[in-house]
Amino acid sequence: MGLVSPFGLGEEPFAEGLKKNQSAIRRVTRFPLKDWCRPQLAAEVKDFPFYGRNEALEDLTGNLKESERAFPRLRLVWASLALALKDAGLALDARMRERTGIFVGLSRLSIDSLEFFLERSSAGRLAEIMPFRLERVHPHGVAGHLSHLYQIVGPCLSFPASCQSALQALETAMLCLENGLIDLALVLSTDTISRFLFHAEAAAGLLSAQPDPDRAPRPYDDNADGAVLSEGGAALVLEKAGGALGRGARIRARISALETVFEPAPFPPLKAGDYQMGAALSRLFERFDASRLDLIYGGGRGIQDLDRSEAESLQRILGNRADRVLVTSVQGGLGHAGGTGALFQTMAAVWSLESGWIPAIRNLENPTGGCQLNYVTGNARQAAVNRVLVLTYGWGGSHSALVLQKG
Repeated sequence: MGLVSPFGLGEEPFAEGLKKNQSAIRRVTRFPLKDWCRPQLAAEVKDFPFYGRNEALEDLTGNLKESERAFPRLRLVWASLALALKDAGLALDARMRERTGIFVGLSRLSIDSLEFFLERSSAGRLAEIMPFRLERVHPHGVAGHLSHLYQIVGPCLSFPASCQSALQALETAMLCLENGLIDLALVLSTDTISRFLFHAEAAAGLLSAQPDPDRAPRPYDDNADGAVLSEGGAALVLEKAGGALGRGARIRARISALETVFEPAPFPPLKAGDYQMGAALSRLFERFDASRLDLIYGGGRGIQDLDRSEAESLQRILGNRADRVLVTSVQGGLGHAGGTGALFQTMAAVWSLESGWIPAIRNLENPTGGCQLNYVTGNARQAAVNRVLVLTYGWGGSHSALVLQKG
């Protein structure tokens, strides 16, 4: 695993932030907000320059020229991939490059790169943008450029499928591995916060207007008033257990099951009843016993009606186990990072499997009415964790449910 999150570069600050119930949410600093825009908060990646020289990326990749020219989303995911390959003990040789695939989940357009281009061109600062590289804004630009940087000739696929796009990428990677098309899959996601995105979601009523960064968002809380945008990059190295064991790799976790389902739903959903998330869970538990779960990492974005729909679906599926399976969410401290958030959840689940630590849900004080789920609140706690469910959903009615177990 490798990641760049609002907590910092790598796994250590990520795990430390979750364990200490910290928040990476602050007032927006990257761009000015319009006077009408009441939401003011975001979880930005700090101390990792998006333009100009980035010494951390140079050190990780050893590529000074390309690291300086890389656009923001590529910087985030390239650093994450370098960390993941190091964690996996892999150096891609010529044969491995033929048997490796790249699978990238994206939920946001590269609007920040377009804004950068427009601002510089309007100000006549053409030297900063010429030549303008099209992979900055192309939907396939991240995957295609990483394939070029690592000279990978296996499958190279992009999934612009909203907020659970990374798990769609993971599911396709699994199919390619199972069918023998590849031996190694690089599953990636990267998202940034742009001025346009922030104002668009604020205008749609999706973002919290809470001024205090320690009080928002409020996952699964009756007083929730919206999500908080986040960003980052994340990378997983996926392979069959036999191959990993054969080269003496440390297996971080195993995938027990992964289901994705689709339903017709408004884009985005804004009221109760727009989403019925039980279908993905019902299909999953047709072949996986819910009584074997120890922990659930839910979506929990702080959008009240969506959180209620998710909680009601979980309670219905878990039945008389609903008060015994622990439920948490990382979004109270990390915010909502689009498709990358699904991999942040997955990595937090792996951390829980390895360490036994379960992060608390920040700002949950009044659980959504009628749901008796066993939420983790207050402080992080330790428990025996052998199987974890990761649940995520995206605008347009796509839901994914992933079960991980100890390696």
